[in-house]
Amino acid sequence: MLEKLIHNGLASHIALATDMAEAELWSRLGKGPGLAGFVTIVRSRLKSMEIPLPTIDRLTGGNIAERLARPPS
Repeated sequence: MLEKLIHNGLASHIALATDMAEAELWSRLGKGPGLAGFVTIVRSRLKSMEIPLPTIDRLTGGNIAERLARPPS
């Protein structure tokens, strides 16, 4: 579904994120990758989908940063 949204011109409306914010979750959560997996696994998967790097950057931080920088309307 994500790939279809991107290829239909909606990448600027998507922000991939997670709500986990505790410091110990950045490297490991149980026996999984924790938040580090978001940066490594998710970005790698997007690259394997041949999504352009600028789009990956927008999906994994750029879009939400842009929204948070806007004054409230």
